[in-house]
Amino acid sequence: MMFQESYPKLSAEVAGDRKYDVYMGIDVFGRGSFGGGQWTVDTALDLLKRNNVSAAIFAPGWVYETAQPPNFHTAQNKWWSLVEKSWGVVQTYPQVLPFYSDFNQVKWWSLVEKSWGLVQTYPQVLPFYSDFNQGFGYHVSLEEASYNGGGNIVFKGRLDGDVNFTARLFKPLLHLSSSPITVSYSVKSDETSKLGLLLCFSSPSHETKSILVAPQEPTSRFDHMFLKCLVASKQTVSEWTVHETSLYVALLGHISIKDHVQLPQNLVSLPPPSLWVIDAHNMELVTGDSGSKILRVKLEWRQTQLEDSVLPVYNVYAESVKSTDVLRSRKVLEKPRSERVFVGVSHVPAYYVSELVVDSDVKGVSFVVQPCGEDGSWMNVDVSPNHLVDLEGLS
Repeated sequence: MMFQESYPKLSAEVAGDRKYDVYMGIDVFGRGSFGGGQWTVDTALDLLKRNNVSAAIFAPGWVYETAQPPNFHTAQNKWWSLVEKSWGVVQTYPQVLPFYSDFNQVKWWSLVEKSWGLVQTYPQVLPFYSDFNQGFGYHVSLEEASYNGGGNIVFKGRLDGDVNFTARLFKPLLHLSSSPITVSYSVKSDETSKLGLLLCFSSPSHETKSILVAPQEPTSRFDHMFLKCLVASKQTVSEWTVHETSLYVALLGHISIKDHVQLPQNLVSLPPPSLWVIDAHNMELVTGDSGSKILRVKLEWRQTQLEDSVLPVYNVYAESVKSTDVLRSRKVLEKPRSERVFVGVSHVPAYYVSELVVDSDVKGVSFVVQPCGEDGSWMNVDVSPNHLVDLEGLS
């Protein structure tokens, strides 16, 4: 039965001190619901909030089940933004380090079952669309390739001249000790789209300071705006240095803040490269176009001392080897070698390379597996375990 406009107020008066225990239902499909549900669900939410009673939302899957345009993720974000605008969002943040987020909607990592999963339910609600009216905005995306499996934040639009854009992502109120902290974040963008992190600090006496962590190029123009600009060193992890577009498009893959004192206690240590073994199976080399060759191979790897241990993410790279001397010595990480290329991401200790095109003068391919920890840390790719596949033996 649909409640009338006067019902929430009357119910709150009857319930007295227990008015928040009164739940009034809203059917998102709009079947007999006050306000009609669907894209006007905030009509009922506003009424309930105004009268201090609780809401029970039924069937928010309406967005997916009715295939709302233009696509599921855009419509999902837009619908939940109606809920956020009406009721706000209660976020639960950690209050101690380490802090880590890779913007997954829902993620779990089972150390017992060694499995990884992702479920799209209630998203991390950010102020979606609030700035798109000015030609620029940001949103959580599941469509782009992610730093660590689930999602990233896409910033997109037009910024003229020296205009900058800021958006609050988190307000965790982390308690810091006197030891130094390490801040890292991953970005995929072109050379004209720069993205940094603005950290806001406050003291017990309520003094505030802001520090911008950013690439070297843009820091000088922000010196007058913030207390200090820290230059972030550049490292390559998977494909997150690929240049993609001339418009401003930057994808934020993760944020990590770690306490140097707690670091050894809290983080999953990555075994050194000497304790890894990579095997290649089902190798096949076939002729491609214009004299090129196509390599197919299944890679499997394990830790020699902890064979049952599985990390959440492995990045796989390939390097072409053109010198027979390198093949004989197996020193595949020394020159001569070609530029390292990113092949893919695996969440299990195996990867099948199905269509790797190699030039006719390539003698071998070195595959590099870069292990990544659950806390967002990764092994330096230059010292990560590798395996050399001799193509001459397959010809």
